[in-house]
Amino acid sequence: TNEIQIDWNGVGHHSLVIKEESVTLSDLCAGISESLLVEVFKDPTDIYIEQVSVDTANNEFIKVVWGLTDKPTIKGDSIFAYKREEDASTDELLRIFFPTSSKQFVDQMINPMFFSYRYRIHLENICEEYVETKKHHSILLDGASEEERSLVILSWSPYIGWKDGVTHYQIWRKLDGDKGFVFYVELDSEETTFEAPIGVDGFNHRYVIRALEKNGNNESWSNSIEMEFENRVEIPNVFTPNGDLKNDSFAIKNAKLYEGSHLLVYNRQGKTVYQSVGYQNDWDGGNLSAGTYFYYLELNRNKRVFRGAVTILK
Repeated sequence: TNEIQIDWNGVGHHSLVIKEESVTLSDLCAGISESLLVEVFKDPTDIYIEQVSVDTANNEFIKVVWGLTDKPTIKGDSIFAYKREEDASTDELLRIFFPTSSKQFVDQMINPMFFSYRYRIHLENICEEYVETKKHHSILLDGASEEERSLVILSWSPYIGWKDGVTHYQIWRKLDGDKGFVFYVELDSEETTFEAPIGVDGFNHRYVIRALEKNGNNESWSNSIEMEFENRVEIPNVFTPNGDLKNDSFAIKNAKLYEGSHLLVYNRQGKTVYQSVGYQNDWDGGNLSAGTYFYYLELNRNKRVFRGAVTILK
């Protein structure tokens, strides 16, 4: 044969000579080639995903940020990105890159409100070795509300892919007229559920999860979810301003949420004895004598009107 395959013993400088020997019944023939100097090295080409995140600019897209070592050696100059819906059985070829391509892309052919997605990128180096990133999984957030107990219930799939994992998860939220999401609470990396009676904080709630890379600077955002709370007002029919710090004021449940609402209190003769715009549950009856009074409450949010009687006991 005029071809051989050699398994070199480690990287570095090596030499190769070819020696020929032929023995027949009639003659003896031998020869040796010149020395061929060979430098054996490990191809340094590496590819990695830095983060997979629901796009903060558009909740319906996922952004993938990836990287490549300097001066890569890539067979055919082609880099392949794949994705898989979490419960699917096969990967889907997403796109083909070149070494000079932008190191981030936005996947628009998805539905991150309902599914988590797994991404991987691979290439073949000039040594015909298969080089692949770790598989990175996006975060899928789900949740529910419970009006009676004013509960917010959240659960999410963990972020998978970073070498050292996640250091913390953060819950961010946006209430009613907030212009953007605001940090709410930070949780340990093992926690993927949250439950708290915070529905009374607002009527319209939006939540999103942020994962932070351990020993790194990357982050991943989940999809956002929305929930509504009615936060019904409950108006007492009696209060006792006697200084014992129990039921000392006309405390209307959830009244503070209805900013700018109008409260009017009048006596049996129809004379106004108290009024407030944006009531803060701070009326203790003042110098009024014990007895029954009447209220008119108009909620600024929905213009709903409540009328009734309240008794002051002293």
